[in-house]
Amino acid sequence: MLTMKTAKFKLRAVWLTARRAGWRRSLWRLNRRLRLRLLNPYLGRRLYPLPQNLAPASWAEDSPVVACLTTLAQLRQTGPHAHAWNIEAETVALLNQPPVPLAAPVAWQARPIDDPLWSFQLHGWEWAWPVLTNAAQRAAVWALWQDWLAQNPIGRGLAWEPYPTSRRIVVWLAAWGLLKGDGRFALAIAQQANYLRHHLERDLDNNHLIANAKALAWAGLLLPDLPQANRWRSLGLKWLWQSLLEQVRPDGGHVENSSSYHLAVWQDGLETALLCEACNEAVPDAVWDVLQRMGEFAWALRRPDGRLPLLNDSIEDEPLPSAAIFALADKTLEQANFISRTGGAVAPHGYEAHVFKDTGYAVIRYRPENNGTYLFFDAGDLGPAHCPGHGHADTLSFELWSQGEALIVDPGTYQYPAGKWRGYFRGTAVHSTATIDGLNQSSFAGPFRLADMAQGHLLSAALNQPEPEIMGEHNGYGRLADPVIHQRHIRFHNATHITITDLFTGSETHQIALFFHLSPSQTNLERKNVIQAVYPSGTQLKLQVNNNAAAGSLSATRGWMSRTWYSREPSPIIVFKAKAKLPVTITTQITISDKETLDG
Repeated sequence: MLTMKTAKFKLRAVWLTARRAGWRRSLWRLNRRLRLRLLNPYLGRRLYPLPQNLAPASWAEDSPVVACLTTLAQLRQTGPHAHAWNIEAETVALLNQPPVPLAAPVAWQARPIDDPLWSFQLHGWEWAWPVLTNAAQRAAVWALWQDWLAQNPIGRGLAWEPYPTSRRIVVWLAAWGLLKGDGRFALAIAQQANYLRHHLERDLDNNHLIANAKALAWAGLLLPDLPQANRWRSLGLKWLWQSLLEQVRPDGGHVENSSSYHLAVWQDGLETALLCEACNEAVPDAVWDVLQRMGEFAWALRRPDGRLPLLNDSIEDEPLPSAAIFALADKTLEQANFISRTGGAVAPHGYEAHVFKDTGYAVIRYRPENNGTYLFFDAGDLGPAHCPGHGHADTLSFELWSQGEALIVDPGTYQYPAGKWRGYFRGTAVHSTATIDGLNQSSFAGPFRLADMAQGHLLSAALNQPEPEIMGEHNGYGRLADPVIHQRHIRFHNATHITITDLFTGSETHQIALFFHLSPSQTNLERKNVIQAVYPSGTQLKLQVNNNAAAGSLSATRGWMSRTWYSREPSPIIVFKAKAKLPVTITTQITISDKETLDG
């Protein structure tokens, strides 16, 4: 039962969400929800009838379109759904859950776990992509297609949410182009394109809207003989290009500040641009520029293992391994010479630096050619004010690698539904930043809803000097009775010695806690203010925390990290706690000893 305090907090969160979204997005959301909940389940077949007596032509085997679709299907064979569908066993495995039967009649409405994302993935059909280059699987695909249509009346249930509908349309269009089939399949796609046209997620105005627009554009490009193809194509491309231009910042970062969604949006843009070229459809120069900037952004953020940091809601190797998307970019942006334009600015002092002021990120690499030290610093926001649901309370956190090994990491995501683990992995205390009075920087009111939002800024970056420095701040604790601002200054003395200075401004006494989330390692408290961590390869990390204003305690506690859905492993968190009257400054010295140094 909700307490009065909790009820007021949730109502306040709803009001703040609507205010940040604005009245137009709020009305769009209300309209879309009314359609999905009240209108479509009862009138869906009348509103969006199945086209009749049309015979759309299929693409010739040697056409550029088939070559394009083949490339994209092969790309999926490296992704998370590469082996999800076991055709021989007639099962499908999603979100790292045990396989479930996938033989007609399929229990399409079953939900083995209480997570709508599982149903979204099932009805999105992306698990079918990897088999579309194998004509021998045509019968299996068509059997499931007919079973799905028989059991999922238009407009009813999670299957017809716009996002899985968008993903399904794209997969089915690829199946139509690669496996052929009778005209009924194309007409079923046309019905869903007509449906999607009336359910664009303009209220979210994020990666979902881009997925919606991509699906419409593909329907118009790949089914040109159908009467509404021109409308789908023009509307889809209009919203796709417009959304890319609006959602991607000048520095190339996507507004949701999530590695996975940055890659997903970039992939949707790249694939549609590639298909447009195959169909002789012009792509605006401004869009090519956006796709190039997104690539340069992603390339700069790469960790030594080739992946991107798990920023906000991110899952390792989703939507595809970053190497696969970079390969797609090489092919799509070959005229822009993508890879050759993404090298970092290597200073004469031996480090490479990238700063993304609009997004609030900075990356510094020492000795990158020798797999040296990598530091990623996050001084950005949780995401766009109108849609921050994928954000974590992690501003001023950082990742640190050395010798190709993760030392200090972002813990990941684990799951989307509300509950203990959703709250845990979004919380400030499991990221390498600081809390005041045990509170999160931003206050969460649900799995995708926030009340108060911290605002982060990258204040400065002095990088053309022997010892590079970066500084950021956030105002997440400005909501307290005694407002507190947190500033963090990071200075590299060399590849193995870093100083972090945290300044907390205010006027009252507060409980301050610094957190450093380590990858799996053995920790040892050497002195009351010094902890050493030893990693599997032999690399050692020493943390020394100094606070002259008040006595503090340093300890190691067990935390968790999650690289992929519903999977977690224990990892230590080093915690420094002090109660002090503000303003106060805390200094942390980080020293790395790699195996060569130790052996020497």
